Formats: sequence, structure tokens, C-alpha cells
Amino acid sequence: MLNFNVIIIVIVSIFLVFFGWKLRKIYKRIVFFILKRHAKKSEKEAIVLLKKHNFDIIDEQFKVNHYLYENNKKKSFSFRPDLLVQKNGVEYFAEIKSGQASYIENINTRRQLLEYFIYSKKKSIILVDTENSIIKKIDFVFAKESS
Repeated sequence: MLNFNVIIIVIVSIFLVFFGWKLRKIYKRIVFFILKRHAKKSEKEAIVLLKKHNFDIIDEQFKVNHYLYENNKKKSFSFRPDLLVQKNGVEYFAEIKSGQASYIENINTRRQLLEYFIYSKKKSIILVDTENSIIKKIDFVFAKESS
């Protein structure tokens, strides 16, 4: 009788592990769907906000290809700014953020915008805070090296 109980426990355990794994996959899909929907909504709000402030939308989710060298070997990479916008004849990459990510103090946001700044050769980057309906012009300044 002991063997039968052990077999039942093993079968139930396998079923619970499998069921938990499936639930986790479903949960991840739901979270991804919600985040994607929120991002699309924020993007639409940002476009309206930018147009209200006389920005022209030139492109959306476009790919920028670039390269660097790692141990003298060329490595290609790409990134996708949310928008390419223009105002008064000046083009900007615009990044749309909400929540804590919309603050330049956020290290991940700052690094992302710095990458855009370096590889776009644009003077400024636009950070759009959709939660607070704020457009922020970000300029990076590099201190001159002391001699």
C-alpha cells in the first residue's frame, strides 16, 4: 500500500509542477500584453502632446544601425528610438517614458538617452513623460579634460 501512496504523490507532484509552469507562462503573457498595451497608449499620448507643442513626427520605432570595436573586431548593433521628431528645423530623437523611467535621474533612462545622443549626433534628445504630460529637452555636457 505504501508504494501506491508514493506513486500517487509523485503523479500529483508532477501534475502540480506542470500546472504551475503553465500558469507562470500564462501570467507572463498577460503581463506582457498589459505592458504592451500601456506602451501603445503612452505612445499615442506622447504624439498628441508633441504635436500640441509644434513638433512634427517624422518617423516611429525606426531602427538605427551602428557598430563598435571589441578587441579590434567590428561588432554591429542597433537600437530603436520611439520617435524621430522635428521642431523649428531641428531633428530630435524622442523617447517616451512613464513612471520612474520618465525621470532623468533613472540610470537606465539616462544611459539609453546618452546612447541616442552619442550615436545620433543630435545636439539634444527629447524625453516625453506621458504620465505628467511633460516634454523634456535633454542636453548632455562633457567636461573638458584637464591638462
